[in-house]
Amino acid sequence: MKEAILMGGKWRSVIDNEVLPLAREGKWDEASRIALAQTDYVNDLLGRFNKYTNEENEKRDALIADVESSSSLIQYIIFFSLITCTLTSILLAWWFSGKLVKPIRQIDEKLKELASQDGDLTARLHVTSKDEIGDIANSFNQMLTNLQHIIKQVQQTSTSVKEASENVFIETTASMENTARTQETMNALEHNIRSQVSSIEESSTAMDDMATSVQRIAESASSVTSLAVTTSEKADNGNKVIEKSITQMHTINEAVNATSQVVERLITHTNHIDTALQSISNIAEQTNLLALNASIEAARAGEHGKGFAVVADEVRKLAEQSQIAATDINHLLHQIQADTKIANDMMTQGQAEASEGITVIRTAGSSFSEIVNHINKVSTQMQEMSATAEEMAASSEEMNAALNNIASISNEVAAETSQTAHSAGDQVNKMSIVANKSSEMKTIVQELEVLVSHFKTNA
Repeated sequence: MKEAILMGGKWRSVIDNEVLPLAREGKWDEASRIALAQTDYVNDLLGRFNKYTNEENEKRDALIADVESSSSLIQYIIFFSLITCTLTSILLAWWFSGKLVKPIRQIDEKLKELASQDGDLTARLHVTSKDEIGDIANSFNQMLTNLQHIIKQVQQTSTSVKEASENVFIETTASMENTARTQETMNALEHNIRSQVSSIEESSTAMDDMATSVQRIAESASSVTSLAVTTSEKADNGNKVIEKSITQMHTINEAVNATSQVVERLITHTNHIDTALQSISNIAEQTNLLALNASIEAARAGEHGKGFAVVADEVRKLAEQSQIAATDINHLLHQIQADTKIANDMMTQGQAEASEGITVIRTAGSSFSEIVNHINKVSTQMQEMSATAEEMAASSEEMNAALNNIASISNEVAAETSQTAHSAGDQVNKMSIVANKSSEMKTIVQELEVLVSHFKTNA
């Protein structure tokens, strides 16, 4: 029984020190594995409790049967001895007289003492005659010796049975308390597991929403990348036009006319670029907000969200860099628009302003080169962000599948825990019955002790 109680304490220690802390930390796989590994241990523990209860019941029944048998035997012996001795006394009194009266009276007094349940079984008749009276006295003394031995054995047996009953009652009570605590622990564990399953299901829903948002980010990043590539191509074309305009500036009129047209197209393109940069800036701002929200959700997810938090932080940094680059490009575009407007106005001044026009166009070409470089950087960063977002979406799906698996395992563990709690409740009821029977047996033994305590068995 002590081994079973120690096993129960070890099992509860595993639940309190390993399973519940892992569950609180969100380590459901490891917590579920440890909890399921304890199933055989719990079954073995319950089997030991049942075996111990059955053994104690058998011992109790055997002790009760022995006590009842011994009590009946003693009463029968005493009753038979009293009847035998009384009849013997009457016969001897009728057949003998005179000198036989005194020994017979001694025997009669001893029998009356035994009949009153205050008999001294250590006292003996002192008869020295060698006749039939002496033989009767010796036989009576032998009967007292045997009766003394029987009563002493009954007293010792009743004491042993009483001690055994008390031990059974104490151990059964302790087992009931341990089993009740086990039942309470199992009920609390089941409640905690049910709560964790609910939290996991909520986390799974949140992961689905987050995966959808990340997929939208990836699609938006892909669109921005395509727009950046188109803008870069247009910027390259504008740069080529400027170079060609510089070559053709030798013919003033044609150069002025061609340059005027190029400048007009440049203004149109810069307006388009300005619009695209506004879109990029807005997208970068939205991406920054989404990354911030993702970081918050990752923090809520605990241990499972650490990797996602790092990715979200990198996405936020990329979004901030994209917004800064877009701001720089926008500033350059405004400068280019101002310069090209001046160049367009200066085209009307004719040949005298051609040299200055060439300088302005060259400046514009340099600015376009910078624009192309910035746009290429933005395109590269957006491609990386798109790839990262796709990886995040894939990771979200894997995490969602893992959460669903943990929820399923947790439900199974909760069911096993509930069944164990019910079994522990049944075991408590059985032990309560055993404790009541032990108490009843103790009462019976005490009554037997009262009966045999009237006889003196020790000198």
